[in-house]
Amino acid sequence: VFHPKPLAEVMPALASFYKTTILFSSSEVAGLSFYGTYTAENNIGQILQTICIANDLELQFNAQKNTYTIVKNSQ
Repeated sequence: VFHPKPLAEVMPALASFYKTTILFSSSEVAGLSFYGTYTAENNIGQILQTICIANDLELQFNAQKNTYTIVKNSQ
């Protein structure tokens, strides 16, 4: 459960909960926050995609390393 939490705090918590790596730049997510609830039944890729869409961010996934990277949308 995240009640308006900065993304810089949300990402490490999600990475730990879902046992994956989420790379991001603190400066790129500065000022952005997230409010929501997720459980183990939720897919981490879908969660991150939702967060990215809501915050105009881009999600990249490296399957070999099981690593997600979040960057500012370049458009």
